[in-house]
This record gives sequence, structure tokens and C-alpha cells, in this order.
Amino acid sequence: MLIDPKDALRSAARYLQQNPEVFRKVVHNVRDYKLTIPLDVLRYVARKAEGKKNAPRDVTVEATPPGLALSGRVSVMGATLRFSASINIDEVSVSQEELRFQVRLSGVKLEAEGDGSSPVAALIKSGVLDLSKPGNIARYMPNRPAFIVEAEDDRVLLDLMRDEKLTSNPRFARAMSLITPVVGLRRIHTEHDAMVLELLPRREGITELVSRARAAMRDMIS
Repeated sequence: MLIDPKDALRSAARYLQQNPEVFRKVVHNVRDYKLTIPLDVLRYVARKAEGKKNAPRDVTVEATPPGLALSGRVSVMGATLRFSASINIDEVSVSQEELRFQVRLSGVKLEAEGDGSSPVAALIKSGVLDLSKPGNIARYMPNRPAFIVEAEDDRVLLDLMRDEKLTSNPRFARAMSLITPVVGLRRIHTEHDAMVLELLPRREGITELVSRARAAMRDMIS
């Protein structure tokens, strides 16, 4: 497991306790159907992932509203590459059938470290790759993951429901079946040093959830 959920929750609680202004913002946003995730949570995940096979290292995460700026180092086919990019999520579609995000990438940079003797490092240093259009690179990559639905120019369309490892996880499937009928996702952006998920309440789902709760209560009483 990448991280221990209990450890992550404890870390988040400590962060909010140490940053009362962030806690107040989180509470205020909940009233407006907004879920606020401090970027320190993403930084925590990145630190815990270091040491895992093929995981990026020295990752930095910074808010560049409405998007994010990421940088770090990654090992690819014997080459160590330093990467950086700005990421914006333009469109979101969440249901029990799809979990889609349209991502736009800008300012993409790749630099090979070391002597550059590997084929990947030589390719990067040659300047053949057009990093201003990373979507085109993703479109023609060998063994492209199934969750990359479309890719063109600076745009990449992801559908995580096409990731068999994710959808076969019973915890994930159970969470999606409980959450998606009740709430959707309108937008993802950054504010200050946090990621904000603007939720979309689904009244019909809430009504159904209340009906189920009442029926369960009646069954317990009878």
C-alpha cells in the first residue's frame, strides 16, 4: 500500500491543528459544497511514495491558481530525468461509469542527468521531442495505459474507470457506489496552498439515500 490511510488522516489532523486559518477555510468551504485538500497532503503522499519502484523522487507541489506546478526526478530505462510542468484540470465527469479528467499540460521540461549515455537521455538531449505538445507524445507512446482515452497537443483526457487495477479494488468500488449517486464533481482548482474540489449535490441521490436509511431504521425497529 502506498500510504497508511490512518497515518494520512493523523497527519492531516495535525496539519489542520497547526494551521487554524486553513481549518477555518476548510469548514467554510464545506458549507459551499467544496472539499479543500491542503497541498501538504499531496506532498505527504509524494514523500511516502519515494523508494517505491518507478516512483518519482524529490517531488515539489506548488499552487499556481487555478492549476498546479509539479517537478521532481524519475528513472526511465536507465536514465534519470528531471521533470517539471504546470497542470490544469479543465473538465471533470464523475459517475459510476466514468471518472474523467481533462488535463492540460504547459511549461513541460525534461532534462537528462548524468552522462546521457542511455537511449532515453540521448533522445531528450536531441530535442526531437516537442514538449510544447505533450499530448502528442502520450498519444503515440508504446503500451499506452487504457485510462488515457485521448491525447492531443497540450491536452490529455483520462478515465480512471478504465484502470482495471483501480476498479477491481473492492474498497474503491464500494466507495464509488456510495458517493456517486449522492454527489458529483463540478471543478478542481487551487486556492492559496490547497486544492479545492467543487462538489455537485444530486438531490435525487440524497432523496434515495434518505429513503434507504429510513427503510433500514424501520427494519431494525420491526
